[in-house]
Amino acid sequence: MREPTKKYITSVIEQIRCKKVRKNISDELLNHIMEQKQDYIDCGMSDDEAEEKAVIDMGDPVDVGVNFDKIHRPKPQWSLIFGVLALMIIGVLIQLFCYSGITDHYIYGNSYGTYHTYNMILGCVVGLVCMFVIYFIDYTVIFKKPVILYIALIALVVIYTLVLDINYINGRYVGIIPEALIITVPIVGSIVYSMKNKGVMGMIKFIFMSLIIFICFAMINNLSNGFFACWGLFFILIAICKDNWFCLKKYEKVVFVLYLIIVSFFIIKIMLDSPYRMARFEAIFDYESDKYGFGYNIFVTKSILSSCVMFGQGNPVMLDGNIVDINNYFPLIEDGKEFLMFMYRFGKIPALILAILIFTFLIKIVIRSFREKNKMGRFIAVSISGIFFGKIIFYFMDNLGFYFVQSFIPFMGYGKNFMVINGILMGILLSVFRNTDVVFEKNIFKERIYKNFDFSKAWDFISCKDVDEEQFIEDSESKEIYNKGYDDGYTDASYKLDSYRNRFITYVDGMIIINLKKRE
Repeated sequence: MREPTKKYITSVIEQIRCKKVRKNISDELLNHIMEQKQDYIDCGMSDDEAEEKAVIDMGDPVDVGVNFDKIHRPKPQWSLIFGVLALMIIGVLIQLFCYSGITDHYIYGNSYGTYHTYNMILGCVVGLVCMFVIYFIDYTVIFKKPVILYIALIALVVIYTLVLDINYINGRYVGIIPEALIITVPIVGSIVYSMKNKGVMGMIKFIFMSLIIFICFAMINNLSNGFFACWGLFFILIAICKDNWFCLKKYEKVVFVLYLIIVSFFIIKIMLDSPYRMARFEAIFDYESDKYGFGYNIFVTKSILSSCVMFGQGNPVMLDGNIVDINNYFPLIEDGKEFLMFMYRFGKIPALILAILIFTFLIKIVIRSFREKNKMGRFIAVSISGIFFGKIIFYFMDNLGFYFVQSFIPFMGYGKNFMVINGILMGILLSVFRNTDVVFEKNIFKERIYKNFDFSKAWDFISCKDVDEEQFIEDSESKEIYNKGYDDGYTDASYKLDSYRNRFITYVDGMIIINLKKRE
C-alpha cells in the first residue's frame, strides 16, 4: 500500500467514531481501491498512475468518512426499550390495583398482595439490569464459542438439577439455573450460522441439538419452557429454509416435515407417559367432567370471563351457584392470570387495547428479527422472538380458558427468575438490533479455502465482493477448472480461472470469496 492510499484511508477512518468498525472499513476501502487500480492497469496505466487515479475516484475522504460514520454506528433501540418498560409498569400496576385486596393470605409475614407486588418490582429491577448490561455488550463476544457455551450450559443444568438436586434453599424455590436452559436456543442459532452449506449433515446436527434441548427440559420436568424452546427452534428452522442455509434445495421440505414429525413424536410420547398431562389436555375440551380436578383452572377462568363487562369492574363471580370473593378465593397471581384479572377489574375493551399493544410489540420483534441484515444476528434474533412468541401465545390461551401449559407473559408477569431470564434474552435481542451496522459478517468460507490450499507463494489476494457470476464469466471468458465440494462440507462452490486476467476466482452463491492474481 503506497502513501497516497494509506493517507486517504487514514483520513476516512478518522471521521468514524465507532472503533469496532474501523478495521473492517479500512480493509473494505483498500480492497475497493486495489480493484479499481487493477482495472486501470489492465487499461494500460502504470502501477503508480493507476493507484493514484483509483484514490482520486474514491472522492473526498472527509465526506466518505462522515457517510460511513452515519451508517456504521450502534443504533439505539428506544422503541423496544420503552416497550419493555411499558410492559413492566403495566405489570406492576396490575399487581397494585388487582391484588392489593388479597389480605387473608400471608407469606413471610406480609400480606399476599404486598409480598408479590414487592417481588414484582424487585424482579423488574433485576431484569432491567440484566437486559441493559447485555444490551451494551457486542453479542458476537457472547457467542464467540457457541458449541462450548451450549455444552457447558446443558451440563450445568443437568448437574444442578439432577445430580445435586438444588432447587430449594431455606424452603424457597431458586430454579434460576433450570430456567436458564432456554438460553441454549439462541446459542443453537449462532451454531447454525457457522454451518452454512453443510447440507444434510447440517440439518442432522440442528435436529440433534434441538432434541437434546427438549429432552433436557423433559428430564428436569419443565415442559412449559420446553414448548417455548420449540417455538424458538421452529423460528430458526424457518430462517434456515428461507435462506436455504444448508443448501438442501430438493430435500428442504422433506427435512422440514421430518423435523416436525420427530418433535411431535417426543411431545406425544411424553404426554402419553404422563397421565396427569394427558388429563390436563383432555380438560381443555371437557373441563366440567373434572372441574375440581384437572379442569379446575379452566373452570374458574371461564367463570371469571363470563362475569366480565365491557367497562369497569365485572359482575360477582358465580362458582356452582355461589358468589365468591375473587380476591381471597384463591391466588390467581401465581397462575399467570394478570390479563384475566385486568379484564375483570377494568373491562373487556381496556383488556382488548392492552392485548393489541402486547401483540404489536410482539409482531414488531418478530418482523424486525427476520429482516435483520447480519446473518448471525438473524438466527439469534429469530430464536429469541420465537421464544417470546410461544410464551405470549400460550399465556393468552391460558387466560382465555384454554389451559395447556403454564406461561408467564414476558416483562408483565410475576416471577423474579422469569424476569431475569427474559431480561437476558431481551438484552441479547436488543444487542443484535443495536449492532446491525457495527458487526461485519465473518467470512468463514474464505478461511476454509486457505485451510485447503496455500496460495501465499504464487498468488496475491485482491478482494471479496458481490458479483453477478454469469455476467462476470461472460465478460472475462472464464474457464471452469474445478467444481467439487470439500470434505468438510464446503459445497455449492465453484472455482474458476480467469484466463484473461490470470486470476483464481472462488464463488459461493454469487459472491467472490477469494479473488487472487497470479504473481509475475
